[in-house]
Amino acid sequence: MLNTEWASFGTLQIGKECGTGLHGWSRDVDLGPVLFQYGAPAKTRDRNGSKNALPVGIAFGREFELAMGVVMRRWVWMGVLLMGVGAAGSPGRAGGSRDAGLLIMAHGGDEPWNRAVKEAVAPLEKVCPVVVAYGMAQREPLRKGIRQLEEQGVRKIAVVRLFMDGRSFLSQTEYLLGVSDQPPPFFLHHDHHHHKMTRDAVRLLRGSEIPPPIDVESQVILSDAGLLDSRLAGDVLLDRVRALSESPAAESVLVIGHGVGSDARDRYWKDRMQSLARGLKVLGPFREVRVETLREDWEDKRRLAEERIRSFVSKQSRQGRVLVVPFRVFGFGPYDEVLEGLDYSADRKGLLPHPNVTEWLREQARDCFSRAGWASPFPSIHSANSCCSGSALARAPSSIR
Repeated sequence: MLNTEWASFGTLQIGKECGTGLHGWSRDVDLGPVLFQYGAPAKTRDRNGSKNALPVGIAFGREFELAMGVVMRRWVWMGVLLMGVGAAGSPGRAGGSRDAGLLIMAHGGDEPWNRAVKEAVAPLEKVCPVVVAYGMAQREPLRKGIRQLEEQGVRKIAVVRLFMDGRSFLSQTEYLLGVSDQPPPFFLHHDHHHHKMTRDAVRLLRGSEIPPPIDVESQVILSDAGLLDSRLAGDVLLDRVRALSESPAAESVLVIGHGVGSDARDRYWKDRMQSLARGLKVLGPFREVRVETLREDWEDKRRLAEERIRSFVSKQSRQGRVLVVPFRVFGFGPYDEVLEGLDYSADRKGLLPHPNVTEWLREQARDCFSRAGWASPFPSIHSANSCCSGSALARAPSSIR
């Protein structure tokens, strides 16, 4: 499989990478005995976006044409071109712009949680440099991630935020990466030794307690969509229910999400979950499909949510099976505790592991590069979900020490 940003010779054209081979060949191929050059993905780009292409060129004179003949000459030229294109990419990667990279932000957790993230990210590492920064928009993991990418020559970074809600830690991330010069009204500091968002693990910093932004040499653009907004998450939900269901007409489905503190935003969560859950009708008519948010980190609101959730499972389980599906990035969260003593069926799988999460990451990255006006290392196969706001683009002149 050959992938490259672009290559040309005379009227021979190779287009953008297509993921399955080369395309865009011109009908009129003129491979005359003149200087041949192919444009390889640039090692670096300056802040104006200009390429510093690799100085690769091969020249053959008229003697070569006379000795080999026109037909043989053209086949040799073709072989040289394809060999050159194949060599243009980074070692172990399919190709694309060498100065483009991804910083994946993920909450992080125990070893199975982190392994699931790594497995979802692994296919992207074959295309461009990728670093995962675990934690809830914490300065040190982000600083290390940026530094690792820049040490590899990356100067254009798409920051893809692997969260259910696109608003999660957005303003804090914008501030830390220099996209915004205004610190958030409060800064959430999470003790990375705790995997759960408890009072002991989280502190809210204000004023002078807020750490300074990170020195960033690169251009940075942030994604602002969450898995909650993606049809791909709905397809995972469908797969989870399909694996559990035996007789839909005798079953009820409960989809539980994390939820948020704001009543208005929590309604948005439920609306989106309900919209995705409508896709379950392809499996047949269930007795009832209910979506709920636990609002896990807000005690008073969580108490009310727990009462509704337990009441639903208790009632429906007397009439048939109840399938409980977690709508979260990974795992079952605290739902075993919430549902203790009740009769239900669950496989306890969140959205990970599933190939759709990899595809979602790819879509977000592709859309970020597109919105920033950068050459993307990812082929554009179909339209992606909205990912990045144009205002989320930063060009920070400072450097990392």
